[in-house]
Amino acid sequence: MLEVDESVEAPHAIENSTRVYVRTGNAANPYELAHVDTVIELLRRREDPTSKRLKLLSNIHVEGIPRPSPMMQAVICPVFPRVPLCAVEDCWEFLSTAQYRATQNLFFNFETLRRVENGVAAFVVAGDHRGAECGEVNCYGLISDTKQLTIHNVQRGGINLEYLAFSDVINNWVKIYVCACAFYEHVGVKGNLLVQIVLNNMKTRSLPFMGFQGRSLDDFRCFDNEIHAYHVLSAENLAASIEAVTHQLLAQLCWAVWQGPEDFPSQLLNAQSTDILRELRAIH
Repeated sequence: MLEVDESVEAPHAIENSTRVYVRTGNAANPYELAHVDTVIELLRRREDPTSKRLKLLSNIHVEGIPRPSPMMQAVICPVFPRVPLCAVEDCWEFLSTAQYRATQNLFFNFETLRRVENGVAAFVVAGDHRGAECGEVNCYGLISDTKQLTIHNVQRGGINLEYLAFSDVINNWVKIYVCACAFYEHVGVKGNLLVQIVLNNMKTRSLPFMGFQGRSLDDFRCFDNEIHAYHVLSAENLAASIEAVTHQLLAQLCWAVWQGPEDFPSQLLNAQSTDILRELRAIH
């Protein structure tokens, strides 16, 4: 039997956008012309989960990350979350037992896990060569990780220059993507997902995403305070799409920091990210 989810874009109009039909479940007459009240109800059902997603995204935990330090936020969430996908206890069980195969450890250290509304968050304090971090898994299917980006220093011409660690961006992105794949398989998620990366407090910062020996850090200088990259795909295709989605999102992010005289180095970026995905055992 083929099961098709209800369209998240209902109502759909046909005949030059003048007639709207709804399914009745009647085998003899499976469709009927929608009344005005039915169209209003279909629109309401579309708006409610949209509002829920926006609320979930606005309430992501970022405690412990100093402001206004540069940071990245990776999020994967159902496009239209309607009801909880699991119990909050399932979120705790998952984060306290599921292992990230790249490290053979939990996605977040058990001692950092805390129960929060609708799920579990991990509050990781800053340490040597490590920025503060907040991860989250909740029962509506939102998986997130917000991390303070590491600032490195390099001496050039007797001047101390700062730049941000691109490894923080891609490593944490891959971790949260793999975490989402495992969690969705664990609770059985279907439907479309929003996947996104946001870089904050980036203005005037350098983010070299490839070797910069012989290059100026100005070739990687950002002139936006925030950079957004996003994509929508089905939960069923999430695990198989990690390489393609990673290429797409990193290209969106890195475009905004590439100021070099050459064309945007998309092939080099893709090859580099594929190598990192293999190192992290995210692809074969």
